[in-house]
Amino acid sequence: MLKIKAQKDRMLKDWKSVFKILKNFNITVSPKIFNWAWCAVNTRCVTLSPTQPPNTSQLDFSNPTIALIPLFDMLNHSPTAKIEAYLDKPSNSFLFKCNTDVCEGDQVFLSYGPHDNNFLLVEYGFVVPNNPYNFVELDEEFENLGVTEYTTNILKEYGFYGEYTVSIDSISPRLITAIRLHVLSHSPDKKHLLSTWKRVINGELTSMPEDIEKTVVVVIEVLLKRAAEKFQKRVDELEERRKVEEKSAVEVAVVVCKDSLRILKSLQESFMDLI
Repeated sequence: MLKIKAQKDRMLKDWKSVFKILKNFNITVSPKIFNWAWCAVNTRCVTLSPTQPPNTSQLDFSNPTIALIPLFDMLNHSPTAKIEAYLDKPSNSFLFKCNTDVCEGDQVFLSYGPHDNNFLLVEYGFVVPNNPYNFVELDEEFENLGVTEYTTNILKEYGFYGEYTVSIDSISPRLITAIRLHVLSHSPDKKHLLSTWKRVINGELTSMPEDIEKTVVVVIEVLLKRAAEKFQKRVDELEERRKVEEKSAVEVAVVVCKDSLRILKSLQESFMDLI
């Protein structure tokens, strides 16, 4: 939801900038029309290369050249697509090359990059079932552990607050670091353990004392279980809605929640091998 809001704020900011310019020419564009045009370009444009300001030899990577290329923008995304796409300056053309065999009648796919479904939904308006780049954020589950203000303040101070993710084959170091601090904060020896925690995040040590690490494993199990239950409930609710509603938004939500549930269930079986 935060990413969607950020995208809307970005669109609104751009519209205000364009509105000021067009106003000088007595041209008005409604937010609705602008949003359509903005999304048409944002979802279909191709980044060609960095720009080179006049009279300089420096490339400006903050302002890449983008273009709309007819037909090319009809290619659908696949995270497994193996292609080469580039601007060929000698022929002044944009070339697209498949690095796998393509049979007559097969659809040709393009990879938009190693993006998870949240990014794809916000930027392009679609999601991919079983997306290998998906992850699940466990910020809500972590906070629901009853995290103290003491822990929160330290996590913020050292840059480990939030963005606690898990994927099909990994548990983010940020999450493990935060859980370690949460566990030690309830210990009578927390002052000494905090010093050890700092040495771990600085790379001086590889782990906390054994009793802390055992508790961390238990907490991870709890987080995965709670998150799986949450997404299972959402899937069940969405499946019921799908019986009476024929809306693409419901279908998208089902795909996102089922993929999150797939990741969590897989981790519940294998996470001990990842720690």
